[in-house]
Amino acid sequence: MIGLTGCQALRNQKPLLSDSGLLQQAAGPEQTARLHSELVRGMIDRGQYYAALAHLEEQERKTGGSDEIRHLRADTLSRLGRHDEAQQIYQGLLRGSFAAEAHHGIALYHQDKSNDAEALSHFRDAVRLKPTDAQMRNDLGYALMLQGEKADARLHLATAFELAAATERFRNNYIMALIWMGDEDTARKVAKAADVDGKTMADLRIRAQKLRVKQAEGLKSSENSAVVTGRAQNA
Repeated sequence: MIGLTGCQALRNQKPLLSDSGLLQQAAGPEQTARLHSELVRGMIDRGQYYAALAHLEEQERKTGGSDEIRHLRADTLSRLGRHDEAQQIYQGLLRGSFAAEAHHGIALYHQDKSNDAEALSHFRDAVRLKPTDAQMRNDLGYALMLQGEKADARLHLATAFELAAATERFRNNYIMALIWMGDEDTARKVAKAADVDGKTMADLRIRAQKLRVKQAEGLKSSENSAVVTGRAQNA
């Protein structure tokens, strides 16, 4: 049979459901809430932050709010640069069912502010509460790598990679860490197994080298400061 004409094909297509239509088809309030949360997460991932906030307001109006809604609101506000509002919400979630996500959000804020010790503390708390969350493992591992903590960085970046090997960022961070640590054999094996192209590997090598140089300069600066202030310690 010859293929359908354009008009026939259009007539036979099922109409696309709007976001509202999808929610209306949900079977019961529980499924509606779940679909609404998935819808909002998709909007956040696509950078539709104002639309996400509008849907969160709608959920709050209908349900009175929940820890999940508050968590999504904080994440959205944070991405809009409304950090004070976001941090206030995260703080209120630290003792609830979204405590891990709250610690993670607070950690990212402190990392942006270069409050490294505070960021690491909250990243660790997030991973302690949700040890199988690949995103949290990756972010803790990357923060540790920036601090020069080789063994711990490798542990968490490797875990993130194995938990979500298909995620390009987690894979690349793990390979970069291996190069940074000087474990070229493992870096090549992981890259080969994941079919990483030559350009990506070259970029990761450049990033690893830049990090080495930055950390070496930071160490030299600290040693010079210690000598000047009389805080130098014996080796």
